[in-house]
Amino acid sequence: MAATLDTFSWRSETLSRALVARSDCDTLTDLIVLRDQGSGSENIDNYFSKERQKAHDANNVERSFAFAFEKSMENMNRSVWIPRTYSFLDLGCAPGGFAQYLLRNNKRAYGIGISLPDEQGGSRFGVTYPDYLARYELHWADLTMFDLAPSIPKPVNSLHDYPPLPFKLCSRDLVVCDAQWVLNPDNLNRPWNWTRLIVSQLLIALHAVSPHGNIFIRLSCVERTLTGRILLALCRISDLVRTVKSDRFQSMRSYFYVLAQRVNRQSSEFRNLVVALERLWYIMTFEGENGYGRDIGAEDEELITTDEEILSEEGLSTIVQLGTPIWAIHFLPSFFTPPPLLCYHRYHIFAIAPHTMSSLTPKPALDAVAEAEAKWLTDALLGRRDCDTFRKLKDLCRHLRGSAIAPRFRSPPPAGQERITQCADAMYRIFLSMHQDSDPYSFARRACWFLEVGSNPGGFTRFLLEQPRTRGVGVTLPVDEGGIGRAIPPNDRFELHELNLLDLVSHYISSGTLPFTRTTFDSIILDVDHSSPRLLVAQLLLALSTIHDGGQILLTLSCIERPQAARILIAFSKVADYISLSSPPQAQTWGVFYLHAQTVRVNAPAYRKLIDNLKRLWYRIHSTHTRDPTWDEEDLITPWEEVMKKSNMDLIAKLGNPVWETQLTALYRAFEVDSNQSD
Repeated sequence: MAATLDTFSWRSETLSRALVARSDCDTLTDLIVLRDQGSGSENIDNYFSKERQKAHDANNVERSFAFAFEKSMENMNRSVWIPRTYSFLDLGCAPGGFAQYLLRNNKRAYGIGISLPDEQGGSRFGVTYPDYLARYELHWADLTMFDLAPSIPKPVNSLHDYPPLPFKLCSRDLVVCDAQWVLNPDNLNRPWNWTRLIVSQLLIALHAVSPHGNIFIRLSCVERTLTGRILLALCRISDLVRTVKSDRFQSMRSYFYVLAQRVNRQSSEFRNLVVALERLWYIMTFEGENGYGRDIGAEDEELITTDEEILSEEGLSTIVQLGTPIWAIHFLPSFFTPPPLLCYHRYHIFAIAPHTMSSLTPKPALDAVAEAEAKWLTDALLGRRDCDTFRKLKDLCRHLRGSAIAPRFRSPPPAGQERITQCADAMYRIFLSMHQDSDPYSFARRACWFLEVGSNPGGFTRFLLEQPRTRGVGVTLPVDEGGIGRAIPPNDRFELHELNLLDLVSHYISSGTLPFTRTTFDSIILDVDHSSPRLLVAQLLLALSTIHDGGQILLTLSCIERPQAARILIAFSKVADYISLSSPPQAQTWGVFYLHAQTVRVNAPAYRKLIDNLKRLWYRIHSTHTRDPTWDEEDLITPWEEVMKKSNMDLIAKLGNPVWETQLTALYRAFEVDSNQSD
């Protein structure tokens, strides 16, 4: 039902009543109780009224609001990774924060903005930078007064002209819909203008969006029936729908944003939705007793999504998944850490955690059975004749723990740029030592187009780019999300993308697209946090999806005797012609090693099975909330009984001995322990 401003009675809402009755909507129930407690408070009403009036009356406020909205979009982009754009439409563009963000981060982008004139209650435009204005075309107009239903004849006695939209249809790869209810004089004649504005924005977006383009739209109250209908409609016409809300700017307000990606203009669902919205706009603009439009009711809203669909188990579950993080942020804006960001992807609902690579939770403890099985591998290796070095390593570790011996470092670790440079130099020396090895398949000799995941501070990249014909792509975590900074700037042979790996892989799995100029590589380096199971799965998926047939992959792992590393090692041995491990003495070798898989066969059945299993694993750990895989789920990489086969145990021992030897030597040196002391 239509509502004035942002308030409504939840008891009269079909969707709200159905959601409150569910056991998985406790946060929504608490939120509704809180709203009811404040609904009769004059202090609360006066506070929000004063805030709205303050924003309306203030002078020179446009630039500060533009900055605030720009930062808000930057904050949300960390969660949903708003796609790159070359041609965008910005509805309700003033004061200009979103436009400023898009133009700043997309140097080749051109935008069109439409916003309500100041004399009709709109905001003034706060973007002043000449480069941005040169790439931006601004129109002052009421969004609801364009001819949004050109196929429907208009009444001959209409008091207004309804011009066509001021842009080419189907031409915008991104449409931002952020027009807001304002103190427009027309609202007195059309109390339903809030609903009319929502319908108008969505209809304009559908007319404007290009094939497989994206729509970023502002909605209010997930639990409102009209909002739920729109969410499910967007799910029908898009490959991926995600909800997001800034937890730093206006988090107490009930609005949120929806990102609908890869809109399918050719589908019948898309065409039906356009026809439905055109009909609703016409009703609210021309019908009624005075020919000035009328409010729409539940029967009219069913043109968007029927009651049967929205109240079905699938419909309610989808809305709960998309709404839960929004309700949580709204309920406790000042001290609540939001749950994972929920996404709807065709037939799968999965979660993207709003954490970065540097703030991941540790892997949960194994249950008793899994913990016992994990020890079987260590015990089996300790019992082998060819694992004498491993036994010495374990004995030394026990001796050091029992003696409380601490390592001795030459000097405290550096900070700032010096630390970045030293890290890059260490990485460079690691690759140099590997390159000088007698192995004819040395990584650097065969790299033509490489992808480096975790490419900062840049030591590996610097070494590879010394080959004059080598080109590469790097993916690294932004500094403000925990990255350590760059030592190699982008250049004509190397493009660097500062992205959250989990978001990147989620986007790729759902859309099949990557923001790179090249999407297949003959050499791939995976050097992100090896202690996080989620990041390991993400790295493996990205690498196996982009590796060229016959290419090579270098992956950072730790402790080959641990089950997860062993599973990955066995899996790679089935898809690559040759596997080697290295752990150069120049690195601090606390079990860290590099797995080098050479000549990966992408047409082999084992490769197809592995990548399919990794996708299944990815969907499982992102089904309801982002988590690490369980012991049984890691069987999708390599079944545990297969790890324990004699042939695979032989392989682990053969490849592990040089790594254990290097680690043992490094421990002797770091702790200044006599090599005979552990015997």
